[in-house]
Amino acid sequence: MNPLIKVLGCQRKMANRIAFSLCLLFSGVLFSTEAAVAEGWQQTLETSVSKLLANLDPQTNIFVEQPTDAAREAAYFPFLETVQSVIKSSALASGQRILQGPLQADYYLRTGFQILDSGMLLTPALIEAASGTLFSTTVVDLPAVALPSSWKRRALRDIAHELAAKLARNRQVLFHSNLPVVIEELTGGNTEEDHYVSEFAITMRGYIREELGRFGSLRPMTVAAGQSDNLQPYRLKGHYQLSGASVILRLVLLDSEHDQEIANVSSRFGTSVIPSGLTVLPPNQVVAAETQDPVQTGADTSAGKSVAQSSAKTSQRSPTQLTLWTNKEDRVYYNDDPLVVYLRPSGNLYARVYYVQSDGAVCEIFPIRSGNGYLRAGEIHSIGESGSNVELTISDETVGQEAIKVFTSSAPIDDSGLPKEFIDGPNVFCMVDDYGTLARGLTRALKKTARVRPTAELKILVSKD
Repeated sequence: MNPLIKVLGCQRKMANRIAFSLCLLFSGVLFSTEAAVAEGWQQTLETSVSKLLANLDPQTNIFVEQPTDAAREAAYFPFLETVQSVIKSSALASGQRILQGPLQADYYLRTGFQILDSGMLLTPALIEAASGTLFSTTVVDLPAVALPSSWKRRALRDIAHELAAKLARNRQVLFHSNLPVVIEELTGGNTEEDHYVSEFAITMRGYIREELGRFGSLRPMTVAAGQSDNLQPYRLKGHYQLSGASVILRLVLLDSEHDQEIANVSSRFGTSVIPSGLTVLPPNQVVAAETQDPVQTGADTSAGKSVAQSSAKTSQRSPTQLTLWTNKEDRVYYNDDPLVVYLRPSGNLYARVYYVQSDGAVCEIFPIRSGNGYLRAGEIHSIGESGSNVELTISDETVGQEAIKVFTSSAPIDDSGLPKEFIDGPNVFCMVDDYGTLARGLTRALKKTARVRPTAELKILVSKD
């Protein structure tokens, strides 16, 4: 009997675990739970792969793919790297030629896996490279008692690898090479509306950036590097949400030119994966909640509506939109660190830039004194550089999330009616009242009936050494 017919005949009987046990008894290609315990999972898998390749001519070119999650979640477990190595070793021992890449392969050895309460179920399959048809397949049931204690263990970096791999395999990205991408903010909280930055968020953002660099399709770059006139880098945004004992982390890849979604991927994992010392929410969450302000990407505050509302057909960016970044790529600041804020508008505009401290205090850092806040299209303007009118230095007297909020308009913004006082040392105006007073005052200054929201916002994390 052909191995493919033998195995598939058993699979039709696999309606439940009892039927599956019958298949194990009669097929000779599937392997029992008892055998896996007695022989050890590696020997069981090696024997299974050897029989899977038994009908191939020696020295056949085979590419062994990385095992993939057969479930919709498509999760990544580092233990599967070891599984892949065992499969390669078994194929070599069977006399086959194992290739480093898929281009010259005669067959692909593709393995799906399922994580069960009882252990791991593997389904190695041999696929003809030329036709894509299934040549033979088998099922290997590896009970948890036969596997190493760490087989289901994952770390945050593994979650980042999983997300990066999902992006790299997305059909909109897969056949490209070296696409530039800027990693923007990763924020989250208890709900979809929460956009806090925390130690967890900063750490995951760094891991995702590193893991994306391991794939050839996407090339991570800094926001500053992405400001070159001959570049239109993709933008990657992230959001996480706590859901009971789980975290759902989603990434969205955007086309910068048209601000359109190219791809989105997600991962669900247990909070137990997060190290105990890594906070998921900022220490000043209560204060930060009072300054939450959903950013209207592409919003034109002079018109009081978004680009999509004003013209659904246009692909041009709003004339009052700008790019915002700081002098530290990881956006983590410590006591006495200098802070420099950079702005690059897509069109000529007027701006007011406010710094919201972790204790809720708000200071205007641009323009200075009597300036009107005019910015020229395409030019990079810095706030806080050494020797400039304003020098910004971080203090850790209060720690947690702090924010830079930019309000823009096509006409000068008159905020003279806001309750504020001039602070001579840092050379800035600071609000007498809270952020809510500022937002309401700017709405009146721009003569809007609905509350004006920032055109751009960037969150940083102030931490103790």
